[in-house]
Amino acid sequence: MEFIEKLAALVPPKGRNLIRYHGILAPGSHVRALVVPGQRRRERGAATKLIPRTRIPWADLLKRVFSIEILRCVRCGGWREVIGVVKDPLVARKILEHLGLDTEDYEPLPARAPPQLDLAL
Repeated sequence: MEFIEKLAALVPPKGRNLIRYHGILAPGSHVRALVVPGQRRRERGAATKLIPRTRIPWADLLKRVFSIEILRCVRCGGWREVIGVVKDPLVARKILEHLGLDTEDYEPLPARAPPQLDLAL
């Protein structure tokens, strides 16, 4: 039982980082900014958005996965800004109808069988 107790003490708490920094690299160290490169960029006055590390904005995900800048206008090259989100399907349908766009509901296509490979060459 003593051995199990010692092993249980080594198991990190759920949701906690497995790497702990001590000394100059510790989060509360007063000289950390001198050795961590990311800190100096912030001190120079670069505007940084404070976004929780637990999520990545959807535009950044699209850029990372599909290599597209979804917030860049294709006509003028300027940047778009999200000013609102429409969640109600009826309101979305009215907006699309007003703009003359397609309002048909699309269902996903049914699954198909895998292709049959002819292995006899």
